[in-house]
Amino acid sequence: MNHAPTIDPAVTLLNCGQLGAALNVTKSFITAMRHCGFPMPGNRATVADALAWLKAHPTFANSKRTVQKPALTTAQ
Repeated sequence: MNHAPTIDPAVTLLNCGQLGAALNVTKSFITAMRHCGFPMPGNRATVADALAWLKAHPTFANSKRTVQKPALTTAQ
């Protein structure tokens, strides 16, 4: 009999470790997201929030702990 808790991606609030496990990334990856602006009020967020943030920040680089912005080009 499996008694693992059910996680509703849109509702269940998870801490950094739990969120990392749910997304199959390390806790430090989630911490890097927080340093780059991922909001975790009360140190909790949902899987849906994390996936939406990652989709909105496709250039997020964990190793640099920054969200890379495209270089500005000048129109001629």
